[in-house]
Amino acid sequence: MEKLTRLLAAGGASEIVQSRLAGDLGTSDSTMGTYLRTLRTMNLLVEVPSWTRPVRGRAVRRPKAALTDTGLSAGLGRLTQDNVQKPGMREFYGAVVEQLVMLELIKQQGWSSETFEIYHYRDNDDLEVDLVIDLLDGRLIAIEVKSGQTVKTDAFKKLERFRDKVSDHDVIGVVFHGGKTVQVLHDWIYVLPIQALWKLD
Repeated sequence: MEKLTRLLAAGGASEIVQSRLAGDLGTSDSTMGTYLRTLRTMNLLVEVPSWTRPVRGRAVRRPKAALTDTGLSAGLGRLTQDNVQKPGMREFYGAVVEQLVMLELIKQQGWSSETFEIYHYRDNDDLEVDLVIDLLDGRLIAIEVKSGQTVKTDAFKKLERFRDKVSDHDVIGVVFHGGKTVQVLHDWIYVLPIQALWKLD
């Protein structure tokens, strides 16, 4: 169980493939299923499903999972302020930041006046969106998470591709980042600091 927890911590918020985890740890698929159920029961693991539609069913349907504590993930992955810029650790830090955003949104489901469901999105055309918020009225909020203080254009391109794919939905795009910039692009993409999730002026 300890090895599994370390492996899940290393992924931050990432798609979970039970058979692959079983292979990595040298155990059976059924045993891995038991381990994962135990972690869910202990409230150490949360999952968000893949957003998809019956039409154009090309979305990958695996859930995205994360440990319920970013401090635990960082500790198990030996992430510190001193080594965060080292090769390998930068990627891990980005995964933990995405995990933080996902967990914060899950918390907000419990008290938000707006009813919403949380998903992620990846399809067979190599398009991936970190998180998708599905609102009760059918609107979608497509979210990209960037740990850096600047946002590159590839984040916007993903949101634009997703919007084109689901043109029958009203889509709002959000890019959360580690800086302080607040920006609105094309009247539908919002660039916001991560702290905007819990602190707005």
